[in-house]
This record gives sequence, structure tokens and C-alpha cells, in this order.
Amino acid sequence: LQVIRMLADTTGSTGKQLRREVAEIVFTVSNIRAVLQHAASHLELQQLGAEVLTRLAMDEDAREKIGGTGSVISLLLAMFFRQGITDEGDAVRVEAGEALAMLALDSPHNCERILNAAPTVVDRLVEALSDNAVGVGAARILTNLCAYTGGERFPEVRAVTSGAATVLRNI
Repeated sequence: LQVIRMLADTTGSTGKQLRREVAEIVFTVSNIRAVLQHAASHLELQQLGAEVLTRLAMDEDAREKIGGTGSVISLLLAMFFRQGITDEGDAVRVEAGEALAMLALDSPHNCERILNAAPTVVDRLVEALSDNAVGVGAARILTNLCAYTGGERFPEVRAVTSGAATVLRNI
């Protein structure tokens, strides 16, 4: 994961090409998914896995591949909503939020996947706005859901307006 993170950190056109190529390797995202899924007791590995996904998702094509890999979004949501008992646990939640926000950016497909991951995901994101650890991440995810979700999902996303007061208060 460290090597992949270094590759994903590369800037410029070289970095863009590297991210695209790394994400196209079938096993890369699947292996990161396995780390997220089975490393619950190893928070450092989960945080690193989410960080790699965040960086890979900077590329539009990679973003779609990651979102389309079974259960990655569900795993990230579970990590994001898990209550952090320690600072390390909160760091994992923050990084999971970063990955989700990046996956939702400019991606109607991934926004749809986030909304389909759990029936109460919008309500839980609105609740998370008042959480000091992940409030900013929740706001970024909700912003992307509002911006890139199709009109047929508007009734679900409309619940976001109830969290607007919390966002303004926190700002």
C-alpha cells in the first residue's frame, strides 16, 4: 500500500497516468477492498487503504472503477459512520470521508451508489455534520450528492436542507 500511495501521490501528467494505470490493474482495488474489510483491528492499514483510494480517485476513470468495485463504497461508509473511540479511529473516519467525497465528486454513478448503500445514508450524513471529527467530510459528501444526483433522487437528498443550519453554525 505504501508503494501505491507513493505512485498515487505523483503530480502532473505523469501522476495522472500512473493513477489511471494503477487503478486499471484489476487486483489493486480488490486488494485494497480486502484490506478495508479485514483490517478492522489494524486502523493504520484501513487508514492507508482509504488514503490510497482517495488519491486514486483523483482520476475520473479510476473514480468510476473504484466506485464500481463491489462493496468499496459500503465499506467506506461503514468506516465513516463507525464511532471513533481514539484519535486513530477518528483519523480512519476522516480518511474514509475524504475517499467518499472524492468518489462522489463529478460522478453521478458513485452518488447513486452512495445513496443505494443504505436506506438512511442521507440522514446519517446530516447527523454527522455535528460530529467534530467528520463534520467537514459529511458536508463535502452531501454537497457532492446534491450537485451530482439526478432529479429522481431529489426527495431523498432534500433531507440535506435540514442539516444546512448545522453547517452554517459550524462555519
